[in-house]
Amino acid sequence: MGQELFIMILYSILYRMIMLLIDYGKECRRTKGRGNFVRSVNDSDVTAEVERVKMPPSVDSAVDALVVDGLCKSHESFAAVNSMSFGVEKEECFGLLGVNGAVKTTTFKVLTGEENLSQGTARMFNKIDLVKSKTQFISQIGYCTPFDALIGVLTGAQMMSVFGLLRGSSNSYSPSRGGWIGSVFHKVKVFSGKSTLGG
Repeated sequence: MGQELFIMILYSILYRMIMLLIDYGKECRRTKGRGNFVRSVNDSDVTAEVERVKMPPSVDSAVDALVVDGLCKSHESFAAVNSMSFGVEKEECFGLLGVNGAVKTTTFKVLTGEENLSQGTARMFNKIDLVKSKTQFISQIGYCTPFDALIGVLTGAQMMSVFGLLRGSSNSYSPSRGGWIGSVFHKVKVFSGKSTLGG
């Protein structure tokens, strides 16, 4: 019994160190300018959004919850995401539409810290920067994938709590206190999902 407990503790320390090395190794290997990033857009709506994102926010205007400015992601010499810029307002439901291979998933992987960006940046509320404060940034963002999003043996609240803790959220769900997850369930008026299993 004692030997198994020792090995379990040793493995948990070892795996935690490996996770940290992988995360910081990815940060160190952040590729700068490997792809050929050239903006060639003729769409007036896209041009207007790029210009809006680049303008500093005025005192009167609401600050976007998320601003993506010139986001680029390359794989070797191939420019997968090429100078993407957009803003998402506070409490706005946002999604990317496109055919398979239109780099929607790659964009979200970059924004959630699963992959490193090659150029550009993303900011939350014009304060938290993806490049300068990556840990703080990814603890504040998430997205729902179209598949493999549910763990069948957990309730909705438990899944949000687990994923929040994995992303570095310090204020997770507690049945007695509610926390941020309780406020999310209350805002979207979903109460039954807190105790229903995902599978």
